[in-house]
Order: sequence, then C-alpha cells, then structure tokens
Amino acid sequence: MPVRKITNRSAGRNLIGKYPSSKMGRTIFWEGTLERDFVSLLEWDANVLEYWEQPIKIKSIFNNKVSHYTPDFLVIKEGVTELVEVKPSNRINNPNTLRQTSIGKDFCLKKGIVFKIVTEEIRNGHLLWNIQMLERYSREKVSLFFINEAISKVINSKLITLEFLKMYMKSKGYDDAIQKIYYLIYRNILKVNLDEPISSKNTNLGG
Repeated sequence: MPVRKITNRSAGRNLIGKYPSSKMGRTIFWEGTLERDFVSLLEWDANVLEYWEQPIKIKSIFNNKVSHYTPDFLVIKEGVTELVEVKPSNRINNPNTLRQTSIGKDFCLKKGIVFKIVTEEIRNGHLLWNIQMLERYSREKVSLFFINEAISKVINSKLITLEFLKMYMKSKGYDDAIQKIYYLIYRNILKVNLDEPISSKNTNLGG
C-alpha cells in the first residue's frame, strides 16, 4: 500500500486522479497527468509484473541534514526492479529533484535495483496515444470462440488489415467486432505496430 496518501492538499496545483488497475487488482492513485500517462503504459506493458505508487519512504542524510524522499513508483519487471521518479524535463535540475535523485540513486545502489527518471518523452510518438485509445476496450467481454476465430483468420491470411478482420468477424454475427478486436490488441493477443497510428484500413495484423 502507498506510504504517502495523495490528496488535493499534497498535490498542490497538480491534477490528481485514480486508475482502476486490472493488473494490480486495486485502485492506483496518480498525481499529475504525466503520472497518469505513465500508469497507462505500466498497465499495458506485459513485461511489468507489478507496480506500486508512493511505495516507500527513504530516510537519508543529504547535505549533512536528515532528509526524506518518497519515490513515485516501484516497478517490478522480469529480472529487474525499478524505483521511478516522474518529472517534467524542465524540473529535472531544480534543487529538490536533484536531492531526490541523489537519495534515490544511493538507495538503489545499496539495494541492487535501478533508479529511473521518467519525463514527458513517454508522450513522444504514437505508442501512448494508441494505448490510451485501446484501454477503453480493455474490459470488453470476449468469448474464447471469438479469440480463436480471429487468431485463426490472421494466421491463415498472408496479409490482413484491421478493417478486413472487422468485416469478417461481423459476417460471423459480431456487430461489435471492432471493440473486441481492440481488446485483443490491447491484451497483446493480436499484434500491430503500436508505434504507428492505428487505422482500420491501413493497420496490418499479426497473431
């Protein structure tokens, strides 16, 4: 559980909110839209096994004074654990961020884990936009028959577009085929290039 509760008072001018995480089976609280976007990526990323917000309060000596620091996230992946500070790039070199970075790096070095700073660079390109569009369908109810039929059609086709698969599955009686296909893409059951804009006519599918 978080060691620091995010409230309107603690967040100051930052927007705060919560994310209903299927991966974690609990509500994740975020502070600022950059943290919100980072949570979307953590939730989608199959390499991320667990993630926790405001995970630990670190006590340290900084500039000969007792100092405390609570990182934004603890992220557990296959073979690596990361302590993450989420900051806009224009705040990377301010005194408080430098203090946090120093304490975080020292703590991680002692624990054998990785300290990482995440900036608005995660918004570059199309990946985040695609993920946040697809996550609207992450709770679709999709039958095993639909999954098997869609995978079989993709595997047996040399080249198949999202539009073609949608029309094929509609011909099987699924009027909501596109929503279910988006669910399969979000869950990494069907593969597309998420670094390019998703377009029903031009996006090619793989299984």
